[in-house]
Amino acid sequence: MSNRVVNGILVIVIGIVLLMNTTGYLPWSVWDVLLQYWPLLIIGLGVQLAFSKWRIPGIALALILALILSVMHPFPGQPGWPTMMLFRRQGGSNPALQYSKQIEVPLDPGVSKLELRLVAPSLEVETRGDTGLGASETEYAMVGELAWNRHEPLVETVVRGDGSTVHANIASPVRDGKDAGKQKWDLRFHPSLPAGIKVTAGAAALRFDLVSSYAESLDVSAGVADVEIDFGLSGQHSVVDIAAGVVDVELYVPEAAGLKVSVSAPPFIARVKTEDLGLIKKGNSWVSPDFESASTKIEVNVSCGAGNVHIKKSR
Repeated sequence: MSNRVVNGILVIVIGIVLLMNTTGYLPWSVWDVLLQYWPLLIIGLGVQLAFSKWRIPGIALALILALILSVMHPFPGQPGWPTMMLFRRQGGSNPALQYSKQIEVPLDPGVSKLELRLVAPSLEVETRGDTGLGASETEYAMVGELAWNRHEPLVETVVRGDGSTVHANIASPVRDGKDAGKQKWDLRFHPSLPAGIKVTAGAAALRFDLVSSYAESLDVSAGVADVEIDFGLSGQHSVVDIAAGVVDVELYVPEAAGLKVSVSAPPFIARVKTEDLGLIKKGNSWVSPDFESASTKIEVNVSCGAGNVHIKKSR
């Protein structure tokens, strides 16, 4: 069986499931259920090894089977399979985010770094720098709007250690994907404040504008993740770690930046596309020739079961 055909079918199945999520036919917690079928990957690997002579892509077939079983799982409040495919959504399965609140994290004297932790089963996040946060009499490390449809997110901020770091935690109070609802958070950072960001989610759609703000570290852990990052010339070293079962990553990188992208995934499952940035492929890594000497260094590590990584020039 052709690896190309099976991998194409896998991408189609993932796309169908995501379409069913966004149109309300399936809850996002289907990706939490997918994790319960991880032993199928071992079975698929065994098939791939046992029948290597015929080049059977066992891992890809196992992922397709796991996705199908996850979709067929009986979710609370959802019509059974295949009934849900025969009726249009009747509200409730993907409701509007009717609740919201504003948050402000003051920039106390002596604070020189922001540590941010974001946790929710189904999460959309957008971040960017905001020069206005340092223009008023009271400066802010971060401000934002938090929107949700079921459970109000909890916010905790504290200055720790020697007073140089403000820690901000934003988390859904419900961690079980079956009743978690959806969170959408729009966050703006003080542009001169280095940030360390950690995101943990079941399903995540993440947009990070690092042209107008600087992230020293960005750590994403999710069942399924759609991640888009715009990098700027910070003159610093940024490290991005993305770990997900299924991932779609778009990186927008200035030509003058030093870039190293490493991808760890089962054979033939993850695809990496690059625009003309002069990257050199070394094993599972794509590296700028001047990475070591560049003033701005960007290091991205992607670990996934399946997905795509697209490296593009800054827009």
